[in-house]
Amino acid sequence: MPQQQDDISSKITLLISRAQADDADAINQLLILLQPLIRQRIQNRSIAVSDCDDLLQDIFLRICRSIDRYKLSARIPFDHFLNRLIKTSKYDYYRKQTRLDKQRQCLIEEAVSRYHVSVSERSIEEKLIMEEKCKDIMTYCKKLSKLEQEVVQYTLDDYSPKEIANKIGINEKAVYNALHRCKKKLLRQFEHYR
Repeated sequence: MPQQQDDISSKITLLISRAQADDADAINQLLILLQPLIRQRIQNRSIAVSDCDDLLQDIFLRICRSIDRYKLSARIPFDHFLNRLIKTSKYDYYRKQTRLDKQRQCLIEEAVSRYHVSVSERSIEEKLIMEEKCKDIMTYCKKLSKLEQEVVQYTLDDYSPKEIANKIGINEKAVYNALHRCKKKLLRQFEHYR
């Protein structure tokens, strides 16, 4: 096992020196060699599986950009260099996710408040329109005859034509006729209103 790690380390060292000499094939081979190691280090429960590939690509990009700055002659192992790149990429990922969560929460709160405002505006507007229409109806009803006014009032109070006839002391047919006349007069008034 230790010999296998030494072989991998020597391969990595050789590929790094070739990559620093602008060998594109060496960079590709290095990334292929490092992929399982990087993937193992970035996979955990706090990172979504769908985001692991994006994070892996980000780390590959960072390796390509900073491979020239790694000094083979220094005593710092490449593993430390790689860990630093992985760590900064993960921190950037967490910051981005936190920012996106805050943005989503703000959008949700804004949508909820807009909904409540529109509902309250609509209900206030509807209430005002309804009050205005009620006033208009009451004004028109004052122009009706006394019998027609009584019939309308009892109808608005949910009395049936038979009950209205008993209350007023007239026959049911007269109530239906009065309702029909009221309806016609009110419709004419509303047509003039529009």
